[in-house]
Amino acid sequence: MAAIRKRTWVHNDRKRSAYEFTLYANGKRVRRQFPSRAEAQAALGAFRDDLKKPKPSTLTLGAAIDRVLELKARAASSTRRDYARIGRHLKDEFGADMPLLEITASRIAEYEGKRLAATRTIGKGDQAINRPLSVASINRPKAFLRHVLMLAQEWGELTVIPRIKTGKELPRLRWLRPEEAERLLEACEKSQNKALADLVALALHTGLRRSEALGLTWARVDRATGLIHLDKTKNGDTRSVALDEVADAVLARRWTPGATGYVFGSNNWNSFRSAWETAVKVARLDDVRFHTLRHTTASWLVQNGVSIQEVQRILGHRSLAMTLRYGHLAPESQRLAVAKLDGMPGGRKVDARESTPRNHPTTPPLLV
Repeated sequence: MAAIRKRTWVHNDRKRSAYEFTLYANGKRVRRQFPSRAEAQAALGAFRDDLKKPKPSTLTLGAAIDRVLELKARAASSTRRDYARIGRHLKDEFGADMPLLEITASRIAEYEGKRLAATRTIGKGDQAINRPLSVASINRPKAFLRHVLMLAQEWGELTVIPRIKTGKELPRLRWLRPEEAERLLEACEKSQNKALADLVALALHTGLRRSEALGLTWARVDRATGLIHLDKTKNGDTRSVALDEVADAVLARRWTPGATGYVFGSNNWNSFRSAWETAVKVARLDDVRFHTLRHTTASWLVQNGVSIQEVQRILGHRSLAMTLRYGHLAPESQRLAVAKLDGMPGGRKVDARESTPRNHPTTPPLLV
């Protein structure tokens, strides 16, 4: 701890004196001298107060993003790729060398305005059209930037961070009716990619995510118990998925003695993308992505009386709210539940002559 001491010496045959203090700050030795003790005491107090003040952060956006990506090293590979892609986008838009202190609310608003005015091209050649970016495309980079700034605040690099709001996204819940699924599978069977039909069939009958299905290895398949074991999912959790007859038949077709590696030969979606897009077009399906197959699995399960909690476990949703999106597809189970209230107190009984059959509107009187 620094203390003030009086120092004396002789210069040109004259005795001289001064008051000084010595301390270490940020790994450096600091020494100051003053003609009086009062001046030295005041300077020491001011110096200590200055050391307590937070120093402006010099952390740049690029360095912060790289640090966050290191923390995500144990996430699923598809999630890491998404984070890396969004990180590159933010570095390009804001500048990798931009200090975090310069990412203000006005700078974020400028970025958002640019994104709202941007478009993306769909289709090729004469059929190409430009459409505005979706709400999700605008939200994802903003959410990731907010995450980076919040972590920087935890690291002590920022004292306050700008508020970043994301737009409300409408839930995307496109699922295939059985006849649509049949058309899609028939189109996949005719594809030049012979593994595509099996990939689609397995996804429909297990609810696997695309990354989970493509990343499935034979070491994770246990047909003896009728299970496949997912080592790492999007949520970072392990999960076991039961096989029905169709899913087991897919694996039986693909199995060869001593098989190792990926069940579908490659975990790269680009190996299937072109064949998938062609099959969707041949099947005359609109607004269908591979993730639609997962929605389809959940929808079929709910429509066949499987509880929302069980569907949550099968799909591996961490939050029940994710699974509740499918609850409206089971109106019959709701009617059966409400029917259990029949006979409970609740007013006078309705005479048979007064009652109106359900699902049949009252006939209006004839106009004469």
